[in-house]
Parts: sequence; C-alpha cells; structure tokens
Amino acid sequence: MHTGAAPDYNGDPITAAAKQTLRNLASWHQVLTTEITELDTELRWLCEQTNLALLDACGIAPETAAALLIAASENSHRTRNEASVAVLCGTSPVEAAARSSVRHRKR
Repeated sequence: MHTGAAPDYNGDPITAAAKQTLRNLASWHQVLTTEITELDTELRWLCEQTNLALLDACGIAPETAAALLIAASENSHRTRNEASVAVLCGTSPVEAAARSSVRHRKR
C-alpha cells in the first residue's frame, strides 16, 4: 500500500520493505483484535440468552458454550443422558489396555 512520498531507504531497500511489512501487520493486528472483541461480546450475549447457567460453569468460555449449544441442538437425539453427552463431546473414558492392566483414558 503506497502512502505518498517514497520511503527513505537509507541505501537498504530490504530493511525499508521489512519495516513497512511490520507496520502493515501491526495495523491488521489492531483491526482484527477489535473485530474479535466485538464478536466475543456478541457471542457471550447470545449464549447468555440461550443458557446462562452454562457460562456460569467454571472454565466455560463463550466459544466453548456456543460449541456445546450447537452440538447439543444439532444432536438432540444423541444427548439422552450425561454419558451420551460425554461421548458426543469426546470426553468419555475409553479402555487403554496394556499387557497386564486395563485403565481408562480420555478420548
């Protein structure tokens, strides 16, 4: 993006190009950070309207709450009890057998 006067290269066009690229990246970072903040606020509001108790649970951020709400609504026939929800979320224990012992691990 050209902004008018030619940059002062001081004899080193590579350094000047690198500096301009870093300025452009910093600008995009600021724009995207603002957009993420706005979307997070909207997502939190939507989750609060749908299921406030879910956001009150320890460790549940709006992104996680939204994913759980979407998964549960699209798979309501698969969420009959706590165990079926754990399977749907990939958190149910599965057997991890070694030669002489059987233990459970998370998926």
